Amino acid sequence: MDNAGGDHTGGGIPESTESSGSPESGSLESTTVPRGVGNPAVPVPFTPQWADAEAVAEFRAACSKGRRPKALSRNEEFAEAVALGLWDYLRKSRSQGFAVSLSGGVDSATVAVLCWIMAHRALGELLPEGVVEALAHVEHLRENGDALTPRALVRRLLLTAYQSSGNSSRTTRDAAAGVAEAIGARHVDMNIQPMVDQYRQLAEQVLGRPLTWESDDIALQNIQARARSPGIWLLANLEGRLLLSTSNRSEVGVGYATMDGDTSGGLAPIAGANKTFLRGWLRWMETEGLQGPASAGKGHTGEAGEGHAEAGDRGAAAGGAPGPLPALGPLPALGPVNAQKPTAELRPPGEAQEDEKDLMPYPVLDAIEQAAIRDRMSPLEVWRTLLTTPLECETPPPRQAAQYVDTFFRLWSRTQWKRERLAPSFHLDDENLDPRTWCRFPILAGGYKKELEELWRVAESESMR
Repeated sequence: MDNAGGDHTGGGIPESTESSGSPESGSLESTTVPRGVGNPAVPVPFTPQWADAEAVAEFRAACSKGRRPKALSRNEEFAEAVALGLWDYLRKSRSQGFAVSLSGGVDSATVAVLCWIMAHRALGELLPEGVVEALAHVEHLRENGDALTPRALVRRLLLTAYQSSGNSSRTTRDAAAGVAEAIGARHVDMNIQPMVDQYRQLAEQVLGRPLTWESDDIALQNIQARARSPGIWLLANLEGRLLLSTSNRSEVGVGYATMDGDTSGGLAPIAGANKTFLRGWLRWMETEGLQGPASAGKGHTGEAGEGHAEAGDRGAAAGGAPGPLPALGPLPALGPVNAQKPTAELRPPGEAQEDEKDLMPYPVLDAIEQAAIRDRMSPLEVWRTLLTTPLECETPPPRQAAQYVDTFFRLWSRTQWKRERLAPSFHLDDENLDPRTWCRFPILAGGYKKELEELWRVAESESMR
């Protein structure tokens, strides 16, 4: 949401590297191809440490007979990868759990559901005793000898908070509460409007004038987002939790986020995924979910969205050893979240604020970002690509498409300073906007001025034919 920063050009995407190696005596030697004169290859010995040699041998034998394990779908792979990343971050950072500002929208609901999946997968693979051992630093994980069920683990590890202002709706409040209840999170509801009013009154006293939506729109939106940050940070600090940022890649690319507001957090688990994918993924979790093997689900139905026995029962027949991972979902409680059009709910309700009205349709934004940043195309090349690429929405007419491309490059250029300050994110596919791990870009530069002038010359010329 902030509109500040300098203009700059050029992408900073690193060159690709190749590796070669051959298995000898159970080890692999990886060699990086030189990237220029004076950069010799550096051999790096790497020996994989298999946790279960017997399982690896069985896997290799199956592959040799042409029986390969079922490949994960994109949705499944995203869920399993991020859940594993959250688990590793939790135990290696020695945090007491996670905190999420649950707004009732797609992004925060996605982060909360991924934490839910993490807890279930941990119990499914490690069983209760293994989870207690891995999270020995977490206080009160198992009290009074109670069984460590998935719901109990989620409640201990995940704190969610709905933080309403005068512009928040009953729809998002109920949606947030419904998601928290369905996954078993500990949920609180806090009203930030008194703090927003105090900040507004302070600014009016200092400036000697009233603040109005007509003249101070962006600032009045941002102060609401920023007023939410201290409260959730305070709760996270008091309980030793790691605050998770809910920023996604689409909004990060154009700076559609409030620094020290919704970007607050120590880890940004979905900043490597675009909004189009996340909306589809959450609809999938609502209606289908992670489907386990056919043998899973023979136990009793546990809590909402779980067609399987509690994790503590899964290995009983095999002497306590983990069995096939169970299905997780569907989660009907996500319906009210998915039914909404994405909105920040920062303007007065009468204005019916929507993200895509502020920016552009998310499928268009994501297609532009991919062509511009991942594929390193010029504005003109991006425009031509946009007009010929199938989208999950109607393809915009040429002049509107040119305006969308222009908007993206201008916003991208002005907001690198925001991306420099984002919490670390997971690298999930062949693109990432985290400047520490993939996409370097100058904070101040020319803002694609000449390239955008060329775009408009061609677009205007072709529209007159």
